[in-house]
Amino acid sequence: MRFIGILFFFGLLNFISWNYFGIFFIVNVLIILTFYYKNLKSSWFVFFINFFILLFVFNFSATFWLCQVDIYKGFIAIIASSFIMTIPLFSAYLLNKIISLPSILFIFCWLSYEIFSSSFILPWNLLSFGDVLSNQPYLIQWYSITGSYGGTIWFILIGFSIYYYFENYKKIYLVIIIILFFPLLFSLKYSLKHNNNKSELNNNSIDIVVFNQNLESENLSNYQKTKLLYFNSIKYKKFSYLVTPELFFNRLYSLDFNNKDFSLFLKKIMNENGNPKLFLGAEIKNKRNDLFNAVIVMSDSSLLIKVKRKYVPLVEFIPNSLSSIFGHTYYKYCIKDDQNKIVKKYKILPLLCYESLFSKYTSLNSRNTNAIFLLASEDFMHNSYFGKKQYLNQVRLRSIETGRCILKCSSNGYSVIINDRGTIIKRINKEVSLVKLLIRNKNTFYQKLMHWIF
Repeated sequence: MRFIGILFFFGLLNFISWNYFGIFFIVNVLIILTFYYKNLKSSWFVFFINFFILLFVFNFSATFWLCQVDIYKGFIAIIASSFIMTIPLFSAYLLNKIISLPSILFIFCWLSYEIFSSSFILPWNLLSFGDVLSNQPYLIQWYSITGSYGGTIWFILIGFSIYYYFENYKKIYLVIIIILFFPLLFSLKYSLKHNNNKSELNNNSIDIVVFNQNLESENLSNYQKTKLLYFNSIKYKKFSYLVTPELFFNRLYSLDFNNKDFSLFLKKIMNENGNPKLFLGAEIKNKRNDLFNAVIVMSDSSLLIKVKRKYVPLVEFIPNSLSSIFGHTYYKYCIKDDQNKIVKKYKILPLLCYESLFSKYTSLNSRNTNAIFLLASEDFMHNSYFGKKQYLNQVRLRSIETGRCILKCSSNGYSVIINDRGTIIKRINKEVSLVKLLIRNKNTFYQKLMHWIF
């Protein structure tokens, strides 16, 4: 009965942490560490089962909204995530039998899981410990130095310090706890001092026309969408970029953007508006009719394609080994694309929805850029308030890590401009808007660190 009570409290606090106040997650880390130490002397079976149950509550209380998307696949995803998260802690348990260093093994195994899980063929990175503070960006400006992985280490260290303090009541642990809170206090002071970028907008910004696709325009043909783009953009006369959401165009070959009837409107947009660069979300096909989720980047002189590198497991991509259980994959992987050429030529990193959840991927690819354009589609969330909220918070965290302002253009979601400190400075509610985005081209220490390591 006591175990059930702890699980209920843990789940409730986890829900609050991931959706409202991430700082409360300190208590949950303390519960996880207490579980870890109390179960080190248990049998391997008891240890694994206890942690699987605890991590199931952890996953379900934070990402319950996945079941709203698809109750079967959502529940499978939560079960699978709970199982995978149990593995690094179980590894620490087994290694502790050989070398008795439980604290170091916990940090090493969990951090290794967070870093390398983003590189799996089915990447899953929704609940890294450091990401929980994404709903309080004013406390984590130091993520530009450490990234969310540094946030994970911070949570574990403060959890260990609190645990050891209550075990031994030694003042040294109390001192460590106080010291560990310094980064949050300095970050809060910094955020209060630098609360807007409005004074810089006129001198150091780019003009972007954003097409904020609604449900009505989503059902139009590719020709009708492009025509709508043209007639809504010409009123702005001159701008630098035009950006649409992810999957704006449906099932096209890359050559269609130069040859089909709708491409005439795209050329007219460029010719009549000062040759802007077009960042267009599209579902494209190859000669075998394999589908890819992509960004088409057009200018008056070139057409470049960036293909999505991080697909949503089970929803967008299913490996051949799992096709007998979950069916055939919807999209295909493509390793070769023009992303590096786009970054080099335009100094813009285009991201596609799910890619923005990955700290290492975003920080490495946004080096030496001026800004990030995030093309997203939140249709699959079925209008889930908590799903959209958590996703937006994660994007805000990426802006701090990279030191870049982010334009998030999303169909059936939140279209916003986020500054380099994770603050939402503009919400884009109109179907078509002309917005300004600050240029930031200085690489953060975290970006340099990721580049040096990987």
